Amino acid sequence: MKKISSIILACLGLSLATFGSSATPFEDGDRIAFIGASITHAGTYHWQLQTFYATRYPYKDIVSRNFGVAGDSASGVLKRFDWDIKPFNPNRATVNIGLNDIGYWLYEDNGSVEENEKERRIDSHLESMDGLVKMLTENGVRPTLITLTPVDETGTQARARMVGVNEAIKSFSPKIKAIADKYDAEFIDITGEMERINIEEQKDHPDFTLIGPDRVHPRAVGHLVMAYLILKAQGVSPIVSTVNIDATQPSIMKEENCDVTQCSKTDDGISFTCLAKALPFPVSRDAQYALELVPFTEDLNQEVLTVSGLKKGDYELSIDGEPVLYGSADIFAAGVNLAVNEKTPQYRQAVAVKNAVYAYADLTKQLRNIAKVEHGSLFDNLTDPTIDDRIKCLENEISRLEDTDSAYRNYYINLYKDYIKIKPKQGDMLKEIQPLFDRIYSLNKPVAHTYTIKRLSPES
Repeated sequence: MKKISSIILACLGLSLATFGSSATPFEDGDRIAFIGASITHAGTYHWQLQTFYATRYPYKDIVSRNFGVAGDSASGVLKRFDWDIKPFNPNRATVNIGLNDIGYWLYEDNGSVEENEKERRIDSHLESMDGLVKMLTENGVRPTLITLTPVDETGTQARARMVGVNEAIKSFSPKIKAIADKYDAEFIDITGEMERINIEEQKDHPDFTLIGPDRVHPRAVGHLVMAYLILKAQGVSPIVSTVNIDATQPSIMKEENCDVTQCSKTDDGISFTCLAKALPFPVSRDAQYALELVPFTEDLNQEVLTVSGLKKGDYELSIDGEPVLYGSADIFAAGVNLAVNEKTPQYRQAVAVKNAVYAYADLTKQLRNIAKVEHGSLFDNLTDPTIDDRIKCLENEISRLEDTDSAYRNYYINLYKDYIKIKPKQGDMLKEIQPLFDRIYSLNKPVAHTYTIKRLSPES
């Protein structure tokens, strides 16, 4: 793994500054609809965003819901808004949709589709996006338009390359921003930066992909990079807490986003109590490599403890009696970032919050499978269908698919079987949503912890 150099960080900061993005953080009372297609339906970037807000702003009531539908388009969202999204009563929305609209598959190697067909699809997408943003604003929803994730045009995956998709996306992204400006909506550009990261990493690791084996759908690492770029554009606080103590007194030199009390000397060090106003952001195991690609920790996850004036020697930091860190006096004087220390009780609490978010997100993802089926055309010829009517229709479709060799045969067979299994339980599942969400906000309130820094031995 390669670490991000200071030069690359500087370049990254420059590119973020020149994106033309204009977005604001989610605030207390916001109800956010994450609108999209498969990357939203089955993805995790919105889980990461909900986890970040639940841990960084634990006293703000921010509710979000996945409204992705795999295979959908902007025109499709227009059709399903009233029955699918509007009942949630959102006042904010992110909109990340368009790969299906423009027909990303038309760009595969040796594709025979005429250029004017590609242009026609782009023009149609822009028209639908204008209508979608207009409809959202008329319904009291302020949208944040997020440019499309790039396809992996340069990786070694088995699937044919789709050359030119990213240039097409970047060519019409300014028009997406113009739509945002037209309706006083927000805009975040992630396409170019994700493409740049992917290409840069492939120079040293040709088999790497930020996107995935199908060149289209990001995996966990790509979704955390998406979340990072969105959060940076929103200008969220990077501070979990900052504590700076002079051990010679001892005295509190700085406390930010926390309350430090009971600071006193001990025979071999100092102790104090800290009540932070946030929790660190816990990064999932499957997304860890994202930290090698973007400065997430440096920019968004800072829980820094600095203790100057310690006598030379080695020290143990304990929190609530549990050792979490060993270091020299110089290390503590330079400052340690506890946000990445998985041994701390606050990190373990943050993991519990993350797990609660994921339980909530997993249930809503199952409900998206129901929406995916009902948003399709299979039931169009049924008049006021009952659940049994729909199940019978799907059973017939499964039988038909089993006799085909369609590329998406197994996907739709499994989707329809899942619908048959969970549709009768939909009412009970809907009742579970609020308790699951409430659990997130019952677990995310920081508690006071006692810190003890104890000298182990003098410096040798």
